[in-house]
Amino acid sequence: MRELSGTLERSEDLLCLSEVAPKALDWVWGGVIPAGKLTLITGEPGVGKSLFMLDVVAAVTRGNRGPHEKETGSPGAVMLFSAEDDLATTVRPRLEAAKADLSRVYAPKTNGRRPVDAAADHPGNPWESHLELLEGEWRRLTEAQVDVRMIVIDPLRALVEAHEKEQVIGKITARLAELAVRTGVAIVIVAELLLLAIRKNASRRSAAGVLTRGARSIWNVTQDDEDPNRRLLLPVKTNLCEGRSGLAYAIEEGALKWEDHPVLLNGHRCIPTAKPGAPNSADDDLPGELNRAINWLRSELIERPVLSNVIFQDAAKEHISERTLRRAFHSAGCFAWKDRFSGRWYWRLTGKHITWKPGQDR
Repeated sequence: MRELSGTLERSEDLLCLSEVAPKALDWVWGGVIPAGKLTLITGEPGVGKSLFMLDVVAAVTRGNRGPHEKETGSPGAVMLFSAEDDLATTVRPRLEAAKADLSRVYAPKTNGRRPVDAAADHPGNPWESHLELLEGEWRRLTEAQVDVRMIVIDPLRALVEAHEKEQVIGKITARLAELAVRTGVAIVIVAELLLLAIRKNASRRSAAGVLTRGARSIWNVTQDDEDPNRRLLLPVKTNLCEGRSGLAYAIEEGALKWEDHPVLLNGHRCIPTAKPGAPNSADDDLPGELNRAINWLRSELIERPVLSNVIFQDAAKEHISERTLRRAFHSAGCFAWKDRFSGRWYWRLTGKHITWKPGQDR
């Protein structure tokens, strides 16, 4: 490429961004699962990751974009690769409880075997065969005019054995991320939390790193410490949208009931960071910390609502933990709401009558 008379000669290898048309990011579900990207859903074994994912699957088939989204879209189809739950006795009943359109859900016909075993019948490198099976079925549905919006792999070993080397898992993750971008389909991998405990544990870092590298959105499903029937969906990595809050739901008669308000925590607190046997440094275990947090929170909100992310930043400066702040939120008589003009979340005191307009926040 060379400069000619003040202009630049076009190149096959270089693109000027003025020639790139802007495109809005499309979310398949509630700011959690983006279209055309790879998403990871993690959590401890038995916490209910699969039940959550089936609720999302049902929402996509109905055109529901999430529990807090007022707008709905056109219903879409979902490809579900499951390695643990039986389709007839577990998956279908759960989807029916979530009011899914079953005519829009597709799963491999494996005759009682896992998809990974069925794909092993194909010649060539096993993991490549697994991905060829997945992409081949997506192509077949697309050619039949089926609008596939999401592909769910639950768990990862639906496509790869647990003993596979990290390099293989990394290649699979990269291929899935590339497939998501190329097809525009949201691809979701469900993995146990232990695989993603990467913060300070060198022995786990490489195993988790290959999974997280290609993911653009990572969320953690965890059980509430104080309510065994309550689950929290918390953000771990959300670099596609700023300041994303978590969600909370209860499990009632095998179905999910979502709470109206966001959960202002992040998933990093659910990932082990301390070495085994290290003392607990959380300040919320100390006497009087909850009362101190309640008094501080009331003083912060006495005059006007405050942006939720500002509250958490200021609380951290006061050495108030996220868990203590969440407990203080309920005890102090607070509630959160989303401003319909700016789309931002605020905290305020219940019953506090004040004159306030958007733009007067901090």
